[in-house]
Amino acid sequence: MMLRDYQQKVSDLIDDAMARGKRSLAVMVPTGGGKTHIISHRAKIAGCQTVDIAHRQELVYQISMALARDGVTHRILAPDNVANYIVKRQHHAFGRSYVDGGAPHTVASVDTIISRMDDLGNWPKQVGLAQIDEAHHVVGGKDNPEPNKWARGLSIFPNARVIGWSATWGRADRKPLTFFEELIFGPTVAELMERGFLCKYQIYGPPPSIDLSTVPVTASGDFSPAKLAEAAHGERSTIVGDMIQHYGKLTPGMVGLAFCVDVALAKETAERFNAAAGSQVAVWMSARETNDAVRQGNIEKLARGDIKLICNVDLLGEGVDVPRVEVILDGAPTESLSRYLQRFGRLLRPSPGKDMGYYCDLVGNVMRHGLPDQPRHWSLEQPEKRKRTPNDETALKACPECFQVFEVFLPACPHCGWRPVPREGGARRPEEVDGDLLLYSEELLASMRARAAEIVGPAPAGSNTHAVNAWDQRAMVQEHLRRSIDQWAGVQHAKGMEMGAIYRLFWHRFGIDTGTAATLGRPQAVALDAKIWEDINNGCARPKDAGPVPAVVVERDEADKIDGVKPRWNDERNRWLVGVKKPNGDGERIDYPFKKEEMAWKAARWVKDNPGKLLPKYLDKREIKEKKGEFRAYVNKKHIGYFKSEKEKLEAIEKYRKKHNLGPQRKPKGNGGKIQCNIYDRNLRKTVNLGRFNSHDEKLKAQDNYRKLHNLPRKFTKVKANEDRD
Repeated sequence: MMLRDYQQKVSDLIDDAMARGKRSLAVMVPTGGGKTHIISHRAKIAGCQTVDIAHRQELVYQISMALARDGVTHRILAPDNVANYIVKRQHHAFGRSYVDGGAPHTVASVDTIISRMDDLGNWPKQVGLAQIDEAHHVVGGKDNPEPNKWARGLSIFPNARVIGWSATWGRADRKPLTFFEELIFGPTVAELMERGFLCKYQIYGPPPSIDLSTVPVTASGDFSPAKLAEAAHGERSTIVGDMIQHYGKLTPGMVGLAFCVDVALAKETAERFNAAAGSQVAVWMSARETNDAVRQGNIEKLARGDIKLICNVDLLGEGVDVPRVEVILDGAPTESLSRYLQRFGRLLRPSPGKDMGYYCDLVGNVMRHGLPDQPRHWSLEQPEKRKRTPNDETALKACPECFQVFEVFLPACPHCGWRPVPREGGARRPEEVDGDLLLYSEELLASMRARAAEIVGPAPAGSNTHAVNAWDQRAMVQEHLRRSIDQWAGVQHAKGMEMGAIYRLFWHRFGIDTGTAATLGRPQAVALDAKIWEDINNGCARPKDAGPVPAVVVERDEADKIDGVKPRWNDERNRWLVGVKKPNGDGERIDYPFKKEEMAWKAARWVKDNPGKLLPKYLDKREIKEKKGEFRAYVNKKHIGYFKSEKEKLEAIEKYRKKHNLGPQRKPKGNGGKIQCNIYDRNLRKTVNLGRFNSHDEKLKAQDNYRKLHNLPRKFTKVKANEDRD
């Protein structure tokens, strides 16, 4: 079978990483993106013995069927009943079996590998490629001294390169996945939906049916199973009745999966569905109480439409490929993002006659984790634990009219048009309107605009050089931030969002509105700029050597309307440009290039202070720094005047020192540019360190003061500058 273009791209990225010497790779492909097809392709072109590992019999069956579909003979390392079932299914599907005990390719269950480890002989050493599905379960490597069974299963292949496959590279317990060296990203869920490889969805979010106020989260990162079962079976729980009611009301007769808290609830749910329908429309399954043949038979019945629902705990969250599934009834709360996305993924596979998938969330999982196709940052390292806030990027709300879920930054329900009524008089704080600037009160808008205008303007009159430099640096950072926000807004606008929704999305994603962002100080603006960069670049951190965000290209006739002397970044020249009009010209401009943005801003200030003049041919940093090109001269902290150039200033200092018999100006030696001063105290019979001083005059004055204070005669004073004495 030919690979799709994005599948071939993933395979090429794997080849590139292996060519760079990587031996253990993690690959992320969304649920429904065709991982098993790429696994089969990699085994087929490996040119060595391979093993494809899974942790459930359903996954072993899927990988074996994918290899058979590609005409690849292989052997099965799994319980006999599983191997016999696979042989039977291959005969039924292809007219022959591709299972061969002597084939170089193997499909294995991780439990079977571990249990038969002593009987495998030299075969593990001969394997050159080991692939494992649902590899986010693998915990091992340098950051996990105690490997789990998945890592132990892989460790018996010492000469094999490893490829781990998963749709969700994250764990609820936040353990790092550093068994793998590098994470390779395939397409996103949103990209596959846009291209039609995954179907669209709708979410219904009625009020939660289970009270979780008394259910704690354990060290595993998920709800306590015992406490969750108590809450689900408690008097306040209406989960079973709500499942039946909402299924009949919202998705009647559709084929689907129901996820329950425990096996008892799965049994009860299936029985009540059958009682309500008057026939067997639902079955229940569990890993312990139903054997492999029964489970696979029920899945095939569901695919044919002979039954409508399979009620399970978490058995069908991974490795179930039934494109006909149209509805998910989620009645099992979870704090695990991976588990939630895996459940949702069962819904997204396209099928003939299936235009939409429906996710009925009865326990608030969508509110907890967000939409399945929203941007997320995945990493093999241990993720930082963070608390959700009201302005969380995953924040959603359920429409009280139609029960469908939508993102809170949208001003109205996109399904039925319901719109919340804003408070009278407009909001006085950004959080009161979820970041919608269009609803801010006039007083709030006026104050934020005034503060933003003050920052980008010139420094206050009378500011010293340090304050002016700090002001310029803040303005420079704000310019970077403004460009990043503009670029981010442009990306959202290209997706079809209206400006009001873009403002609200910015607030919920970054926790601040655009007006307040324009008034941030330098450190906060730099941090926000980095977050925006990561969001634009799909979670990739901004490199330290990255240049500024490219500015909008401005034509020559429009440049003066913006700011004639404001630095502009030019991508072609890779320089900052400061434009100056030629004196006595017809509006012609000269662009002065600068490598450093700081120098460009200083040059712009010089042009402002010297209207009608061109920049000097060889621009001196000090000439730009000093106001109006003037240089101040000091001798022993005494101000002696202003001068037009550095040369004139130095000549004036030398003349002043000769006139007052101060001698030539000495350059400080060592000690951080200061002169060390010691004095011998005969009363103490030791040398006393008086400190370091900026000039010889200050040093002599300190010695005289010490003598007067301690009644020391001058002849006993020993001074040796620039040297410490014991």
